Amino acid sequence: MSILGLSSNSGDEKTGSLFIKFKPSANAWEEGKTEFEMKDVKIVFDMDSVKTGWMKWGEDGAAPDKVWAEKAGTDLFPPPGEGYKLAFSIELTLNDERRIWESNGTGAVMGLDAIYDEMARTREGDKLPLCRYTRSEAVKIGMGSTRIPQFEIVEWVERPIALSSVDDAQSAAAEW
Repeated sequence: MSILGLSSNSGDEKTGSLFIKFKPSANAWEEGKTEFEMKDVKIVFDMDSVKTGWMKWGEDGAAPDKVWAEKAGTDLFPPPGEGYKLAFSIELTLNDERRIWESNGTGAVMGLDAIYDEMARTREGDKLPLCRYTRSEAVKIGMGSTRIPQFEIVEWVERPIALSSVDDAQSAAAEW
């Protein structure tokens, strides 16, 4: 079931997707092909899952080519080719359902970068930030414009089960 009950969690584009995206031109969030309202969604960012690198979108809607750095936040290597843009990937939960947000859009990169800096500065042990989306800010960048998604940290929470790895689940089952 999706966060809005509109699609399944199968990962199939026709019925649902693990991936979400921010569309600055429409000032909208999408899960698969379905727009949803992010305003009242409880977001837990798995800041330990962040990847940074380069992404190039495929022709005619094909999946993007992604090249990730060995460690997020390290000096990035040069783009692997023409058309690649700085990108990120982060796992998160939206109302307790696991999703992945990947983007090479300037506004999205700036938005995640801003909240990540705050998360890193204020982290409480191994806890993860429960955040809320507040709005997007329209900005002019060079010759164009974009929107930067804005988030705020509400509180720090234990890692949700949806963001636990298989090893975590097997370890917990063994202890039980």
